[in-house]
Amino acid sequence: MRTSSQIQGSLMFWLVLVAAWLIGIWVRTRHEEAALARHAQEVEREAEAAVAAERARIARELHDIVSHNLSVVVLQAAGARAVEERRPGMVGGTLDKIEHSGRAALIVMRRLLGVLREDPGAPDTAPNPGLAGLRDLVALLRPAGLDVNLDVQGDFDDVPEAVTLSVYRIVQEALTNALKHAAPASARVRLLREQSAVDILVENGPGRGGGAAPGAGHGLMGMRERVALFGGELDAGPLPDGGFRVHARLVLEGAGR
Repeated sequence: MRTSSQIQGSLMFWLVLVAAWLIGIWVRTRHEEAALARHAQEVEREAEAAVAAERARIARELHDIVSHNLSVVVLQAAGARAVEERRPGMVGGTLDKIEHSGRAALIVMRRLLGVLREDPGAPDTAPNPGLAGLRDLVALLRPAGLDVNLDVQGDFDDVPEAVTLSVYRIVQEALTNALKHAAPASARVRLLREQSAVDILVENGPGRGGGAAPGAGHGLMGMRERVALFGGELDAGPLPDGGFRVHARLVLEGAGR
């Protein structure tokens, strides 16, 4: 028969064991919480860095466009002055061109001031791609496993270069995501010029290789930055058949002038 001291000792042993077990659970939980907090902070820093990098890239591209337009303005103004000195009253057409170039530069400059960030990297001297570059992009993606159908509707001749550049980047990012997550697959790109906006639709079917559709990531962050730059809207998400859809609209400031 066990004595009271033995019973007390046994109880103490189990109390210590349970206490040690509870302390171990508490310590492990605290470590897991700390690890989750560090991971969340790391993800947030990566997202902020991706947004900052995309804004810097946009700022560089718009800076190139502004610089070109202002250079044209300066050259046309100098030419108009020379013509006016030789033949007074003959510079009306040149002044119209100066007005158009100056207005375009001012519109892009207002956009630029909203996204400009200090760029620590080296300048990119490659020419900015536009709508003409989309056909080259499609030609590169097809052999890689993404069969793209490109449909351009409407007249884009008077669409500002800053807008066509953003159109290219949005389509490029959407197709790159489709290639990464769904290839081999098919995709459809439709660009529609409206009176006061450019409508962009990119849809890809489910990958025959079983890849998942792209979700919210740094690529979509970059698209949202470009759409917001032109006061537009972006809607992106999975399709019922397992594919993915990106729909964006870019507003044309001063359209119809």
